[in-house]
Amino acid sequence: MGNEKEELLPVSPISSGYLFPEIDQIMFCSLGLAYPIDIDAVKSAFSNSVLVKHPRFSSLAIKDHQGRDCWKKFPSIDMDDHTIIHHHGAAVTTAQEKEDAVNAYIADIAVSTPLRRDKPLWDLHLLIGLDCLVLRVHHSIGDGESLMSLLSLCFGAKSVDGDGAKENVHDRKRASRNRGLWSWIKSLWFTLDKKTVISGGDGVELWPRKVVTAKFKVKDMKAVKQEVPDATINDVLLGAISCGLSEYLNLKSPKDMLDSIQLTCPCMVNMRKASVLQEEILDMSIWGNKISFVLVPFMCQNGLHPLQHLRRIKAIMDRKKKSFESRIVYNFVRLHPLLALLGSQVTVWLMRRYVLNTSFVISNIVGPPKEIAIAGNPVTYIRVTISSLPYAIVMHMVSYAGRGDLQLIVAKDIVDDPEFLAKSFEVALSKMVNYK
Repeated sequence: MGNEKEELLPVSPISSGYLFPEIDQIMFCSLGLAYPIDIDAVKSAFSNSVLVKHPRFSSLAIKDHQGRDCWKKFPSIDMDDHTIIHHHGAAVTTAQEKEDAVNAYIADIAVSTPLRRDKPLWDLHLLIGLDCLVLRVHHSIGDGESLMSLLSLCFGAKSVDGDGAKENVHDRKRASRNRGLWSWIKSLWFTLDKKTVISGGDGVELWPRKVVTAKFKVKDMKAVKQEVPDATINDVLLGAISCGLSEYLNLKSPKDMLDSIQLTCPCMVNMRKASVLQEEILDMSIWGNKISFVLVPFMCQNGLHPLQHLRRIKAIMDRKKKSFESRIVYNFVRLHPLLALLGSQVTVWLMRRYVLNTSFVISNIVGPPKEIAIAGNPVTYIRVTISSLPYAIVMHMVSYAGRGDLQLIVAKDIVDDPEFLAKSFEVALSKMVNYK
């Protein structure tokens, strides 16, 4: 019994939330490859990497005798137990056909294939014929920033000098604690978006999904941010999304767009002092789910130039940076005794209340700034999405080696033309770039 107790490590409160059966959130990281997959070489590359030796990737998530979530060291990792080989039947030749097939595969397993609990909570899908790997990782293991850092350490160059694309807590100065507290209380109890043609709802996380990709160049986003003083890449992304959503709503619900529509979005925030890559991520005080969010109101309106959307979003984000909103949310979830007092069902209710009262979610992840390679096969793109959220639209952008790929996973019975939505985001950025 003593040895067993020594082997158990408590799961953090935030990570424990992802293990709730009502949430059970999984990240899907697709890694496009330049050449066809060599199965044995890929399995060997992962077997010999830091990833399989990492404490979270080599532990089981279990309950202790008091019902608390804990990590228990797994005896050994066999890549065969974590590898799923999928042979794509239909012939595909173009890059777009491969991309569509990969996205369709992710959409299918996002609602139909949970991770087994009798082994560490991750697996690797090799999509033969599509030149793509899909790494599925339970969100309790860590957040997107942790995963990108680990991939960079395992398969990237040893020195990095990245341009962070996500807002982080290190940028916040002269914060107003009272404003942040009121914003948090108001968002929990009084935020309730008007139902629109893109609204999700309870149970929508189980509806059939579709995945599409909007593609940006980081150099274009950097050029645009020069047009608006002190703007960030994150501001540019949110401005393009605001403009694109306005275009989509005008197409699908023109009567609603006679007036402006406010849609509220939890925008994820990295709570680390700065973006962390490579060796530092092995420090378990840095690893994990160090994320929070701020609630951002998007005002969807006709007739605005994309740069006007950007300026409006920037003003909102500037106010958010001066508040303690994300810190208050982060600390609330970390309060282990309070969560224990409330109980898991109340905690899940609080977490889902945020989701059900808002319209969509956005995360912007800093990926490896330079190209990585797996078994000598260059990775051409990195894209991330997640499952188990009752939104009709979930968006994640990963900046990697000069490109920014925004992955949209939608409830296809609600958002019936996600290709138009993704294209609207791309067009919005193009208009910003070409503004004279």
